[in-house]
Amino acid sequence: MNRIGSLVAGFALVALLSGCPSNKDAPKGDSTPKGDKAPADKKVVEGKKGKLEELTAKTDAVVKVKVTTDAKLGDVIKALEAHGDKSVCLAGTEEEKREQTWIPGKDGGLANVVVWFEAPAGKKFADAKVEGTASIDQPHCAFVPHVVVVKPGQKFVVKNSSKVLHNSKITGDASVDNSFNPTIKAGDEAPIDLKSQRDPLDIACSIHPWMSGKIFAPSHPYIGVSDDKGEITIPNVPSGVELKMVIWHEGKGKTEETVTLKAGDNSFDKKITK
Repeated sequence: MNRIGSLVAGFALVALLSGCPSNKDAPKGDSTPKGDKAPADKKVVEGKKGKLEELTAKTDAVVKVKVTTDAKLGDVIKALEAHGDKSVCLAGTEEEKREQTWIPGKDGGLANVVVWFEAPAGKKFADAKVEGTASIDQPHCAFVPHVVVVKPGQKFVVKNSSKVLHNSKITGDASVDNSFNPTIKAGDEAPIDLKSQRDPLDIACSIHPWMSGKIFAPSHPYIGVSDDKGEITIPNVPSGVELKMVIWHEGKGKTEETVTLKAGDNSFDKKITK
């Protein structure tokens, strides 16, 4: 092969080896498909970090829940007999003198069951305020009611209508500064500036260590707690949209189900077994 032929063959070999770049050598760019769709993982991240959209729905549903149980009234609290304030403590109702987690009524209705609703994923309830005052009392040596709900806009007061000294140690979410411990003289009361939080707060009395209770302070008013008949009524709940209904009891934890409420009455019958 002459000199010119060798040069041509060399150029051809170089061109062949340095031809189209492989995929791994290609410039790195945005691999997100164009259009309305984005990768699923990006949607999840944006959903968690993005702002929640306000739920748009009519608030014309009324929820009525009847909760029953097969549980019996709790055991008598033996510590009452040995305490220096026993004359006051033993003057309370039969329910006040017993363990407070399970308080069934005469017809099997279960008190202190809390029902609330949660907005769909990516949504939040519109701000809504409720007027009035929610309270919890210490008429003898138990918190009455054992579970109390404080809705947005409501004031909250801890009362001591007994004849002895009580303190009310409230422990909540430390990140929102929901901890208090007022000492309340007989016949007095203490206003508490609660901030909303997702989980229930604990309330206890150090003077009477068996005393305990729960306080719910949600960011919306779509919540209620059962009375001594096991009945709950929650008015003005959003209708026509899918919501999560949560049912909580201190002795059983919580259960959840998805519901779509209609305008007007929506009735539910629930049974909680011990």
